[in-house]
Amino acid sequence: MQIEAIWEHDHHYWGTFSRITARSGYAFYTNPSLPGRYDPNHAGFMRLDPGNVDAVISDVVHFFDALGMDSVVYLDHKAAPPSLTAVLAHHGFAAMTDWGVVDLMVHQGGLPTPDAHIMVTSALDATDFATWANLGETDLHSSTEIMYALRYQEVSANDVTGYIAWNEGEPAGRCITYSRAGITRIESVFVAPKSRRVGVARAMVSHAIVASRPRGEVVYLFAHQASHAQTLYASLGMHTVVNNAVVTYVRPFRDE
Repeated sequence: MQIEAIWEHDHHYWGTFSRITARSGYAFYTNPSLPGRYDPNHAGFMRLDPGNVDAVISDVVHFFDALGMDSVVYLDHKAAPPSLTAVLAHHGFAAMTDWGVVDLMVHQGGLPTPDAHIMVTSALDATDFATWANLGETDLHSSTEIMYALRYQEVSANDVTGYIAWNEGEPAGRCITYSRAGITRIESVFVAPKSRRVGVARAMVSHAIVASRPRGEVVYLFAHQASHAQTLYASLGMHTVVNNAVVTYVRPFRDE
């Protein structure tokens, strides 16, 4: 398994609900219909020439300043060169480490057995997409309307399959898979508060793994380090292959 292929896949994943603007050695992901969201309005996939780093970070700042947005850079663990972090700091970026540390996990075990009492269905049409998008908590930084639009665009995108878990006849959780070129990403795992600790997340992620692995897919996801979710994923055969896989750097927009 090539880790770089997963980062290439991650690059294309952001294009499911944003426009990718490619540059030499990096990319912008933007969706102005989702203002204030760093997912998907950020720069990433940094593979830079050492002599060009300062110019690139200046370009990132100018790009997002022109949109009236915070400048955001996602650095994956393959980002290069090592001087990137120092140059980001010089331009006023700060690492958002208080959000938690994210690890990359890849499925390497046997196929899990989903809990039989939790039904999981696929989101296939506009009604299903709406049900999927309505599952979520409030966000301190975005309105209910923006969060619904974000989720609806994500679940209805090309190469994405949405899954809905049901508990006692009510929608209880959701996740998606994004599949491309023999690799599948599991993303946006959420369980409604009143349905937690009854096997909903286990059922959904198990279903996603079982649906993908028989096709020979490499299956990966990101999990917060030392979280309950990471422990759950490990019990389903997901193994941590990269610690501190992604760090988000932010420079607040300055209307000068």
